[in-house]
Amino acid sequence: MSPYYPGYYATNSWCEWRITAPVGHLIRLEFVYFNLERGDIRCLKDYVEVLDGTSADSTSRGRFCGYNYPEMLESSSNNMLIVFKSDSKVVRTGFKAEYYTRKGRPEFCATRFIHVCKM
Repeated sequence: MSPYYPGYYATNSWCEWRITAPVGHLIRLEFVYFNLERGDIRCLKDYVEVLDGTSADSTSRGRFCGYNYPEMLESSSNNMLIVFKSDSKVVRTGFKAEYYTRKGRPEFCATRFIHVCKM
């Protein structure tokens, strides 16, 4: 979830969430709430970007802003990186997401979760 959710997130924020599931599992991410500053189609202002791996060089599964977000995103490996960025202007209430891992069929299990947030 974004910083201070369900309150307003701060300006000039940069947050990263790295999710690592057990080997052989995939990560499924679902947004349950999403309200960021609207931007153009490239979402250059405030955005959430989901990457299929552990670094900024990983394949992007999408960059989302405004009220537009996917129902569900799934990794192709046991790693996923979620990046949240806000600019210096408009703030909103942010986002909330849930994730779980699956092997064969969806199942909840222990995962390692690392969160870094700079404001």
